[in-house]
Amino acid sequence: MNDPAKEVVDALVAADMLWREIDIGDLIMLEGDLHRNNRLQLLAKHPYQVLAKMNGASGSQRFIVQSDKTDEVIEVYPAQLCSYQEAQVPVFHA
Repeated sequence: MNDPAKEVVDALVAADMLWREIDIGDLIMLEGDLHRNNRLQLLAKHPYQVLAKMNGASGSQRFIVQSDKTDEVIEVYPAQLCSYQEAQVPVFHA
């Protein structure tokens, strides 16, 4: 018997672990296309470089990438990802 509360907690823990694992400069790929305001923002399974990571006061964790379709900066949640790849060259922070 599945416990819905446990499934939610497990999903949150998995998202948190993924957010901690992925670093700035890594490439992330989305499970599905991302549309906002009826416009395609990001393509599924296309690599996008993580420009920044945000951790909101409410615990909402997001990656920041730039759209190759609109050049806009887009927030992506860990649950939207299907995979990631570490940066080939380490990113140096000033």
